[in-house]
Amino acid sequence: MAEADESGGGRTAGSVAGAAARILGPRSVRTLHNAADALVPPGADGSPGAGDVDLSPHVERSLRHQGPGAARRLVTLLGCLEWQPLLTLRARRSFSALPRARRQELLRRWEHSRLRSRRQALAALRRVVEEGLAERNQSSPGA
Repeated sequence: MAEADESGGGRTAGSVAGAAARILGPRSVRTLHNAADALVPPGADGSPGAGDVDLSPHVERSLRHQGPGAARRLVTLLGCLEWQPLLTLRARRSFSALPRARRQELLRRWEHSRLRSRRQALAALRRVVEEGLAERNQSSPGA
C-alpha cells in the first residue's frame, strides 16, 4: 500500500525519492543473469562473459523506453525459461540452479526447436543480452 510522504507525493513506504521503480523482480534478474551467462560465457582467454556483469540496469532502462508490453513479454519469457526444466521433467531444478553446461544445452534446444515461437523467444532474449552488453560497454569503456 502506498503512503504519502510529507511533501504530499504518493510514494511507497521505504522507497527512495527520485528512484525509478524496478521493472524486473529478483527472480527475473536471477534468470536473466544465468541466461546471459549461458549465452555469452567467459572467453577462453579470460575475457569476461555476460554473467560476470550486472546487465539488469541496462535492460531495465531499455524496457522503460520500449513500454510495458516489452517488459511484460520479457518477464514472461524469463519465467517460462526458469520453470521449463522442472515442468518438462528434464531436471529436478530450475534453470538458474542448473550448471552452465546444462543451461547452454537447454538454450540450444530452444534455438533448434520445431516451435517457431520458442526460437523467436530465444532470439529476443539473445538480442536483449547483446544490447545490454553493448550499452554497458559504451557506458564504461574501461571495463
